[in-house]
Amino acid sequence: VLQTAVQLARRGVEVEIFTRATSSADPVVQEAAPGVLVRNVAAGPYEGLDKHDLPTQLCAFAAGVLREEARHPQGYYDLVHS
Repeated sequence: VLQTAVQLARRGVEVEIFTRATSSADPVVQEAAPGVLVRNVAAGPYEGLDKHDLPTQLCAFAAGVLREEARHPQGYYDLVHS
């Protein structure tokens, strides 16, 4: 994911990657590379969540992504891929 984002950024595309925060110490947003932001979305417990339990946090994660999207004007994101 990161390498694809970096390649897109090198071509002038601004990229934001949304991922589930795994620690309360995770920054809300950080630059992974020039033109690539990573947004850590609080969704579910930070610890003790098995990868098989990740689908149980999908609604909370989607809500976090939609909250961020709502902060921007309509059409801010040209493309969303999951």
